[in-house]
Amino acid sequence: MEIADLCEKLNQFEDALQYRAYVANFYGNLYDIHKQYGLSTPPVAVDKKQAENVIRTPWSGANYSTRIWNNGSKLEKAIETTILTAIHHGSSIQKLSKDLSQQMNVAYNNAERLIRTELNFVQTRAAADSIIAAEMGYYQFIAVMDNRTTPMCQSLDGEIFPIVELNQGENAPPMHVRCRSTICASIDDGKQGRKPTGQRTARDEDGKRIKIPADMRYSDWKAVYIDKTKTLDDWRKAKDAEYKAVYVNKSPKFEKAKYRVAAKVRPLEEFLLMAKELQPIAEKYTGCKSLWSGKIVLTEKSLKNWDCNIWLWDDAPKHVLLHEMIHSCSVSYYSQDVFAAYKFEEELVVQYLCQEISQKEKIEIIAGGYDKGVELLRKIKRSLNLNISDLAFAQNLIKQPLGNRWEYLESLTINAATIEDYLKAIRQIEVLKKWKVLKKEN
Repeated sequence: MEIADLCEKLNQFEDALQYRAYVANFYGNLYDIHKQYGLSTPPVAVDKKQAENVIRTPWSGANYSTRIWNNGSKLEKAIETTILTAIHHGSSIQKLSKDLSQQMNVAYNNAERLIRTELNFVQTRAAADSIIAAEMGYYQFIAVMDNRTTPMCQSLDGEIFPIVELNQGENAPPMHVRCRSTICASIDDGKQGRKPTGQRTARDEDGKRIKIPADMRYSDWKAVYIDKTKTLDDWRKAKDAEYKAVYVNKSPKFEKAKYRVAAKVRPLEEFLLMAKELQPIAEKYTGCKSLWSGKIVLTEKSLKNWDCNIWLWDDAPKHVLLHEMIHSCSVSYYSQDVFAAYKFEEELVVQYLCQEISQKEKIEIIAGGYDKGVELLRKIKRSLNLNISDLAFAQNLIKQPLGNRWEYLESLTINAATIEDYLKAIRQIEVLKKWKVLKKEN
């Protein structure tokens, strides 16, 4: 009866603990993501039903409630066996007490192992749900930097995976019982040359807590702080050389074709097929449904009519059609008067995103009249010292309400690494606000 009562109390405790852990981890991770990356997604409330589904998931063959009662049954049988054996053998009270104490200690260790492992499962799921709520596509595996970390967690430390591929026990914690590893959001797949900033916690050879660079992986930590096969300066020099080769804050090196070279007269049917191919791409990167009517009008003049049709010259390259399709996910939600008031704000951001999408989707990029304004946006991004790719930055801009995008840039100036970068960004934003396309740029 006492064991059954303890199991019931443990079950209730675990219920409350897991729910509190889910809520705390969900909001904590969402806050960290917004603070680090300056994202603009609206506040998201914990979905209570979703949290309860996570808690009840029998992720390792049975949920914790079942395991608690199974452990209780095992403890009952173990105690019964211990007492009967002691009676048959005529064991002393001292020996019986010692044997019973060992059985209770085993039961305690089982309960602790269960709680720690289940808690890690729920915390990881909460972190994953917060990453999805923030509309980010990747997560990074974070192992604990000490000598208790298992080889499987060591090997995964620092690895980045698509959030849709998260599979606990394979590429996300818990990897094993009492697993202490965690995950955090990542803006991209880690192949963009992005240089992480900040620090992470580790322990030195004496077990003392220390701070190490955020981009140091377990193998590097072990080599520098435990095995001492390399110095911290050696590691930094090698890492700096690696970043220098692919650092994302450099201007992207891509070729731009001139319109007249890339121009190709096409029948209307071919433009329609191309537009249907580009529509889901534009929706994917803007995060907004296209309002395109499904019609294309071929004309010899450059027109912008407010009828949700796409108007094109009959020799327009694919990149130009993508530019117009992005408009259908952005300015089409506003009136023509709003577009007139914020024309260049819309055009520059759309062209910026169009270039980045084209590079990603291998679409030939066409030089145009807004390119100098786009280059100014790229310079501002570098001055702001943002820890994200140009593609992610362009996506953040397109999600801002039309008319507020330059103010959004001003709100990011706090990210500048130095006062010089801050002042430079402020000056560049002022130039951007006054920017107008020049005829000779067309």
